[in-house]
Amino acid sequence: MKSKKKNIDFYRNIINLIDSKQLKEAESIIKNNPGISKKYYFLERIEEQKLPTKIKQKYLDIGRYALEIEEYKIAYDYFLAGKYLSKNPIFDYYIGKTFYKAGEFTEALYYFDTYAANGSLKLEECYVYLFLITKWKGYETSNGYLRSVQKLDYLLENNLSYRDMIAKEEKALPVEEISYEENKEFKKTLKKIKKLLLQNQEKEANKLLKNLKPTNKDEKRKIDTLINNRKLYLNKLK
Repeated sequence: MKSKKKNIDFYRNIINLIDSKQLKEAESIIKNNPGISKKYYFLERIEEQKLPTKIKQKYLDIGRYALEIEEYKIAYDYFLAGKYLSKNPIFDYYIGKTFYKAGEFTEALYYFDTYAANGSLKLEECYVYLFLITKWKGYETSNGYLRSVQKLDYLLENNLSYRDMIAKEEKALPVEEISYEENKEFKKTLKKIKKLLLQNQEKEANKLLKNLKPTNKDEKRKIDTLINNRKLYLNKLK
């Protein structure tokens, strides 16, 4: 038991060094302990802290402010630019969060998954969002994400009140009142509209959207979400 506690304290020390930006000292400890577990987690955390100040101020900070005031299109543009300029995974997390807040959960899931594979600084929050989305969609993987949150929460000494975050974010998720039989033609048309928007063919997309008639509350919600967030698709880089 003491050995386990010693290991946890060792890992927490590295995290504290990284988060206080004592990066050389943290790198030295990792280098001198070749058998260290969670090595890539720490190295990824270090890389994210190395984000150049100019990029942070111009793209990350402005993007976060736009996200806070619910200007999702602006937030998305800044985060995407930062991602391509810096190659820093932190931008995947914030692009995922932008789509999540905009109600585009499939897109959000993709970026959160990408961040979970390559990031560290926002990994605990990322797992919370992955848990919420997969639970909402009814995926079996949701429990795995919850366990990942709990493990990280222990390692980080309750750095994030994940239970409060889950409770707060769950209230914002739309409620699926009825499970409707899938309308394949509706799904196909919706997919085509999104594709046209991605190709900047807004006029063609609007024509299809105008003629797309919902037959139930679920389809109406999907159309409303697309209308509210179609700017996110315009000019999106593949």
